[in-house]
Amino acid sequence: MDLFREYRRRYPVRPALIGRPPAARLFNVVVIPCYDEKDEEVAATLDSLAACTLPHRDVEVILLINASTDADPAVIARNRGLFRFLTNNTDRWENERLSFSPLLIEDFSPAEAGVGAARKTGMDEALYRLEAAGAGDGILTSLDADTLVESNYLSALEEMFLSRPAVDGVSVCFEHPLKGPFPPAVYNGIVQYELHLRYFVQALRYINYPFAWHTVGSAFAVRAGAYMRQGGMNKKQGGEDFYFLQKIIMEGRFAGLTTTKVIPSPRPARKVPFGTGPEMHRFLTGEKDIYLTYNLQAFRDLDIFFRQVPQLFGGRMRPEDLYAALPASLKQYLAPEAFSARIREILGNVATERNFMKRFYRWFNTFRVIKYLNMIHREYYDRRPVFAEAAGLLRLKGVKKIPGEGVDLLKYYRDLDRKAGA
Repeated sequence: MDLFREYRRRYPVRPALIGRPPAARLFNVVVIPCYDEKDEEVAATLDSLAACTLPHRDVEVILLINASTDADPAVIARNRGLFRFLTNNTDRWENERLSFSPLLIEDFSPAEAGVGAARKTGMDEALYRLEAAGAGDGILTSLDADTLVESNYLSALEEMFLSRPAVDGVSVCFEHPLKGPFPPAVYNGIVQYELHLRYFVQALRYINYPFAWHTVGSAFAVRAGAYMRQGGMNKKQGGEDFYFLQKIIMEGRFAGLTTTKVIPSPRPARKVPFGTGPEMHRFLTGEKDIYLTYNLQAFRDLDIFFRQVPQLFGGRMRPEDLYAALPASLKQYLAPEAFSARIREILGNVATERNFMKRFYRWFNTFRVIKYLNMIHREYYDRRPVFAEAAGLLRLKGVKKIPGEGVDLLKYYRDLDRKAGA
């Protein structure tokens, strides 16, 4: 793969870590970062992979057990124990088309250590495997160590990428368990947190925002070529999945995979600065029992803005006039001079309205949407209980019978996501 040689030249990539040759018909490499994980939890994830219906082409699983040079000695000991456990038990999960490679890396610098660096290292190693197998069309699949998969998971991924050559990346359907071994506070929390994730995406879809997709680290896959063209995974210690996938999504070759699903754990944890684990920890400790999400009016303000943007092309409206007509929240977010200058810069580089809108949304991308939402919820709008805002969005969409707060409302949103293609 000439692209891989260019990728290695431009970006820092470790030497290959796995010595044995890859599977003969390798197509999919599943990468699982592991940090301070319990043997039995990782084993459950691998059990679910091993129970999958076999795809037609080979699959390899890379388990990247990682730590920084200043990690707690107890964490180092648990990581090494997990490495020994996995190394000694790969026969338990391997079959004629599925193999496993546990890797132990303990030399990440404190500044870069985290799930982003681990996921990048695993995915870069996956590129070596695909290159050695001559699988330039292969895919990199991201999974987490505490996430189970449905029995058709591997075959559904293969079918998606082989049957749809125009697709470079997919968001896999995900559903957290709503009951199980954790205290009730955790399941109360996960219902609200998952609903928040789905409400956010559905609110963006309601206003016809073009980049409205879930970006969950345990629930995506990308073609190797697309991964390299976007510079690979970043090394962020949290949110690495969101930042990486936005680059893939903006290329317009992204899809949802709804014929299978993954089941991420709702376990409380503080390994990353934000996300499911820290949120569930707050519910478990009683720090919160209601999840506050973005105010629905913030999305309605964006809708007013986005509906007027096409008028900027062809001189139907001046940037200054559009700015003057904006809702107060957006006036507070957008500096008038900078906004006008950016719009004129975009207009100076396009010949059609279609290209103008494409370039506009590349500027007002999902990063900018999140910045807008976070800023105005500090200075303008109050965050609101997620059940109330999710129900309010359904009313805006014209839903006659709104499900009650709780699991029923979450299940309704899950169905919305499936129908929309995740």
